[in-house]
Amino acid sequence: NEISHSISFRTAWKLLHETLDLELLGLYNFTTEEIFLRPKVSYHIADALTATVGWERYSGPTDTLYGRVDSYFTAFYAELKSSF
Repeated sequence: NEISHSISFRTAWKLLHETLDLELLGLYNFTTEEIFLRPKVSYHIADALTATVGWERYSGPTDTLYGRVDSYFTAFYAELKSSF
C-alpha cells in the first residue's frame, strides 16, 4: 500500500461586468505523476442563456489510470445552456 500525494486547484475570474467567466481546474498527483486540467470559458449572452467552451486533459504514465484513459477522455467541448 502506497500513500498518494496530490494537489488540486481551481481559479476563476469574472470579467466584462460578470458576463465573461474564465475558470481553470487542475490536479497533479506527485506520487503517480498524473495531471488533470480543465480550462473553461463561459459567456452570458442574455439573462438565461450561456455559451461555454472548454477542454479536459488527462495525462500520466502509461501504467496509471490517467495514462490509460487520456486518449479516450481528453476532449474539447461546447455547451449552450438555457435556464428558466
